[in-house]
Amino acid sequence: MKKVIFIIAMVVLFFGCRTPKIITTKTIVNSATSDTLSERSQENMAVTIDTSKTGGEVINYTKVEYYPPDTSVTNKKGNKIEKGAVKSVMKYSIRKKTTITGVIQTKKNTIAEKAEGTKSNIETASETIQKPGADPYRWRYIFYILLLMTIVGTVAYLWIKKNKVFLSAIGFIKRFF
Repeated sequence: MKKVIFIIAMVVLFFGCRTPKIITTKTIVNSATSDTLSERSQENMAVTIDTSKTGGEVINYTKVEYYPPDTSVTNKKGNKIEKGAVKSVMKYSIRKKTTITGVIQTKKNTIAEKAEGTKSNIETASETIQKPGADPYRWRYIFYILLLMTIVGTVAYLWIKKNKVFLSAIGFIKRFF
């Protein structure tokens, strides 16, 4: 049973000691938004005033009636003047008054404008960089070195324990220290 667990542990260490690749993603987003509001108002008012006009006309009519002429009248030169006496004088005066009333006119124009606008500008730049990690087999190498050192150390320990020459050399070195 211990052998099976040991073999499974070695297989897991052998295949599990790898370094994943490092993936770096760099994303830059630039966003610019601008809002505009424009209002314009214009008002025009025109007032036209036409004043009243008054006019008058006067017609004078004069009627003079004379008696039949009298020829007995002479002037200083001796000429006969035909002149009759005035029988009647009639005067008529006709007055006509005209009035035109004025007109007041008002015109009003109103113009109102509103304008709204939104402008959006979004720029996205994405850059993906895939870098390998450090040496992908470095843990495997470390494992092999430790395994080799363990095997060499075990073999050396067992060989030295059986060989009496190395035991006497170690005893000689222990005397000085």
